Amino acid sequence: YRSELAVDVAYQKLGICQELIRRTQSIIGEEVSLILMSAPGAMAYYPKVGFFFFFNAYVIRRKR
Repeated sequence: YRSELAVDVAYQKLGICQELIRRTQSIIGEEVSLILMSAPGAMAYYPKVGFFFFFNAYVIRRKR
């Protein structure tokens, strides 16, 4: 589970996010699922790099 995966706007579209995902997958291996939560503005990006939408998460929001 990745709670956050963010790249500064100035460095986006350079393949940094894809490399972070690749490195994470190489560490965890093929027997482990990679799950992340997305900010609304980034939801269209993740299907482009191999993630699929899986709608069954629940959240109790933090107080601050």
